[in-house]
Amino acid sequence: MTPEAPDRRAETLAAPAPPTVAADVRASVRRDIAAPLAVLRASMEAMAGQLTAQDPRGTVLGGALQQLVLLGQNVQALCDYAMPPELFPQACSLEELVRTTHAQLEPNAAARVALACEAGDSRAVVDGVVLARRIAHLVVTHMDELDEALIHASCSGGAPCLHVYVRKQNGRRDRDGGERGLARLLVERDAARMGVRLEEHPRGNAGFAFAFHLPTAAEARA
Repeated sequence: MTPEAPDRRAETLAAPAPPTVAADVRASVRRDIAAPLAVLRASMEAMAGQLTAQDPRGTVLGGALQQLVLLGQNVQALCDYAMPPELFPQACSLEELVRTTHAQLEPNAAARVALACEAGDSRAVVDGVVLARRIAHLVVTHMDELDEALIHASCSGGAPCLHVYVRKQNGRRDRDGGERGLARLLVERDAARMGVRLEEHPRGNAGFAFAFHLPTAAEARA
């Protein structure tokens, strides 16, 4: 009696898409979703620039623009999650990494994120562009409209580290959102690919604290 063949349907459904399919989907998402979002964002920014500081519509438009930027970041994150970007690690200073991260934020969020570099000249070996994008996405998905954050670079015993603090206003409970889970998954995955050790220190309703322990040139060669 011939044994029955195992059912492979579940394995087929769970199997990742071939690289060519993933690349085609990523290109399609960028063309059909990301590009129109970029045009809409540019139009809204132009409208906001025409309003005076006293115009109450500016507050509404600013909030809508912030959500549009977050949506664009989530679309990019979905593309990156489906097809991890190639990494190009190279030595960069902590100051460069902090400023690149800050530059990834849209103006409304960037205005509420402070920067501090105690050891700005210390160098780490990472893909600075990808890591900065991941940290910026992590920050903005943990911030509500009135929250503030701090990106702090330091070096202890020759080990470079980047600390990210998000402070919640008025002890408000953090909102739930699938985009936050995606941001965390991406930063964990790509940090591990670069040899970055990530630690999270929740502070209840007060906010969040993240520590990124960065590899040095000596560690990268090991």
